[in-house]
Amino acid sequence: MDHVGLLLSISELNEMLHETSSLPTFLDRCIAIVAHHFGAEVCSIYLYDPIQKRLNLTSTVGLNHENVSSVSLGLGEGLTGLVLQELRPIMTAESSKHPSYRYFPNLQEEKFDAYLGVPILRGIERIGVLVVQRNSTRPFADADLKALRGVANQVAAMIDYTRLLINSGNDSRVLPKEKDPCPSFIKGRFASGGWAYGPIVIDAETKNLTALAGSVKIHPQTKSDFLAAIARTIDQLTTYQKQIEERLSDVASLIFASHILLLKDEQFVGKVQNLIEAGSQPVSALAAVSGQYIDIFTKQPNPYFRQKADDIRDVTIRVLNNLIGQTGRSRSVQNSIIVASDLVPSDILVLSAENAAGVILIGGGVTSHVAILARSLKMPMVIADVPALLELPHAAKALIDAETGNIFINPDASVREPYEKRRKLRQQQTEIAGISRDPKTADGTDIVILANVNLISDAADAKLVHAKGIGLYRTEFPFIVRNAFPVEEEQFLVYRKLIECMPESPVTFRTLDIGGDKALSYYGDFVEHNPFLGMRSIRFCLENKDVFKAQLRAILRAGAGADLRIMFPMISSVDELEQAKGVVDECKAELVAEHIPFHDSPKIGIMIELPAAIEMCEELAARCDFFSVGTNDLVQYILAVDRTNEKVAKFYCSHHPSVLRAIKRAMDAARKAGIGISICGDMAHEARYMEFLIGIGIRTMSIDPLYFSTVSKAVSAVTVDKAGVKAAAMLACSTIEGVEKLL
Repeated sequence: MDHVGLLLSISELNEMLHETSSLPTFLDRCIAIVAHHFGAEVCSIYLYDPIQKRLNLTSTVGLNHENVSSVSLGLGEGLTGLVLQELRPIMTAESSKHPSYRYFPNLQEEKFDAYLGVPILRGIERIGVLVVQRNSTRPFADADLKALRGVANQVAAMIDYTRLLINSGNDSRVLPKEKDPCPSFIKGRFASGGWAYGPIVIDAETKNLTALAGSVKIHPQTKSDFLAAIARTIDQLTTYQKQIEERLSDVASLIFASHILLLKDEQFVGKVQNLIEAGSQPVSALAAVSGQYIDIFTKQPNPYFRQKADDIRDVTIRVLNNLIGQTGRSRSVQNSIIVASDLVPSDILVLSAENAAGVILIGGGVTSHVAILARSLKMPMVIADVPALLELPHAAKALIDAETGNIFINPDASVREPYEKRRKLRQQQTEIAGISRDPKTADGTDIVILANVNLISDAADAKLVHAKGIGLYRTEFPFIVRNAFPVEEEQFLVYRKLIECMPESPVTFRTLDIGGDKALSYYGDFVEHNPFLGMRSIRFCLENKDVFKAQLRAILRAGAGADLRIMFPMISSVDELEQAKGVVDECKAELVAEHIPFHDSPKIGIMIELPAAIEMCEELAARCDFFSVGTNDLVQYILAVDRTNEKVAKFYCSHHPSVLRAIKRAMDAARKAGIGISICGDMAHEARYMEFLIGIGIRTMSIDPLYFSTVSKAVSAVTVDKAGVKAAAMLACSTIEGVEKLL
């Protein structure tokens, strides 16, 4: 059986979604296509209800539809329940003889004895099971298993919402905010670096469902108006999805796919229509139903489900605005400072697409979902617990210095001038960087400069400054912007785009580095008291092997034919390195068995960022292909200083003698083992450290493209012999003061 046509791309699934009128229709079309390509008499999707802990038959072709609603299985019950319990495919030519076989009267599946079922997963979350069945004379083969797993990966993102839309609840309520005079200077908290100046656009009132519902009591609406608003919202979300995909080239746009699915859910929309038909105004009906769903999800103990409340609130706001004839904003946000009481991830994406200058968020944390996303998008953001900002007039202007957290309201020229000089300097540096070439020291020694990349779109900047490759691709972004773990196929599409952006250049994928200041809102049922010492980076990956394998498989597949490098963060022992390498080998074996093209010999490296890794660096160097010294975390962990805590910021010192000696030891271990080593982190782009780094033998830096001009200039001023003498003197110092004098 030829399954090439079956493996639809994500964009094709999106197109199918847009052409269908409801979720059940979408699922029915999916299974009809699968059944056709497999030549299967039966194809079914079972969805898992994590609250009831039951697996329910949701959509099927080939079985008796009159009895579908009665089919419900517990984990481990029947072959299908066993698939989801053990998170593995089951394939048998005689399902009726399997010890876990469960017979359902009147379902009429007994004549289709050949069975193949695969789990549908979103990272560590159970979504359901995809099943195909045929006559026992035509059993399934390994090629069928491979194809069905691919389909399950693809549809996981699209059907996630189906199992989450549940019944009833209570209206949410929003308390009024106190109105205090707004000062002209506000000290906020850093959330996302940079600075911005522009007119203020207040974006707080649209987050209050009750306020929106009450705002149209004098404007009666009809059921037709409601359905028209649903259609307009779907069109808007589809447009946003296309715009953001073009702008970012990442899976960020897929956030809107889940919103579109909600608007096509017959249960959600049907409840609103029922209230309208019973006499309620459409706006009130929509607010009431949404409030029920939000209330239910907010009360769930699992953060994965609590996060869904933001999705429902977000999409409801859009429908309400369309219903009352508003766009959600009365003014353009281009080059403006957005002041908001609450934002969800899709808001940040839209603001980025609309070229907003920066954001002031009233409340929230610097490690919140939206703050992390803003950092990835390089959008300046300051968090300030000052409700009076929401009362500023539209004529007001603001300057935000997101490096320090300072906010200036209607600043005069004397305040704006130094920031304007910084903007022009940065622009000049970027222009100079655009024509810079191979950097060399004053005596002609080549220094290789690689680029750090957060988004696929950052690769364009890397090419502009003639980076020799990507020394660090932070793979967290597709995880951070989603409300669930991205599946293998989604990651593959993103990683492949990055490879294609940098042909014939080394591309280094750092595996998932979450935790610390990069929390996933949908993972974990607890708040860690010290997340930097908690379940983060390689610890998380080895603890959640399914998530780790999905990422590694995607990287290996995307890297086929490329100069691929895989780097593990936060390695503390030889044991961790060997375990991680073992998972890579497992993924290779699986891909070989599935006949899927992949890179079979990527270079394997590690981040050197823990004191434990420094103590074991000689043994670690003997077991990998390269080191990357992550100076930010290395300083933090050596000196026991939380780099996000302003109270201890003065103790964070990159030129502490112990830090310098640790870097030198890692350099010596790499040189002795004959492996590559690079410096990554703030020290790599600070000119004052260039002489020390080159002096101890570092010849490769990995930095943000913004700093290429600065680093190139600093490198050209260094003479290797003099740098060696200076570095030796610095290493001999026992005090910070002594090092500072040499710097």
